[in-house]
Formats: sequence, C-alpha cells, structure tokens
Amino acid sequence: MIIDGHAHACGTYANGDNIIKYLDLHGIDIVVLCAGEPESKKNYAYPML
Repeated sequence: MIIDGHAHACGTYANGDNIIKYLDLHGIDIVVLCAGEPESKKNYAYPML
C-alpha cells in the first residue's frame, strides 16, 4: 500500500477525475487531500523524494 502524505486540490488536481488518474498511474492507494486556493490554476512541481 502506498500513501501520499498529502496533496493540494488545485491546478491539474482541482478536478477529481484528474486526481484519480494520477493516483492510479503511480499506484497510490490513499491520499490526504488538502484544500487548494479557490479556482487556482497553478501547478506545483516538486522533485520526487
């Protein structure tokens, strides 16, 4: 089981379908979803740790 510590619902991930696609693509089973900025189009890119 892989758990993503948290994710922000904004940018590409403001849409539930996009979140599910990302989780499935990377084999992530559970995510704690934090609120993003309302109507934010910003995408955050952090290196995989």
